[in-house]
Amino acid sequence: MWIQRNEVLIQEIKDMGIHRNMALIQEIKAMWIHRNVALIQEIKAMWIHRNVALIQ
Repeated sequence: MWIQRNEVLIQEIKDMGIHRNMALIQEIKAMWIHRNVALIQEIKAMWIHRNVALIQ
């Protein structure tokens, strides 16, 4: 009985760990996407500014 209980517990801990890692990976991905979007926006704004200055 004890061995079986421990195995179930170990499985639950493993599943929890996997779930936690997945959530963490998702958060990191979301953070990177957000960062890249912000970076692209900055680059676009910089280029527009540069082009406007060039035209004038």
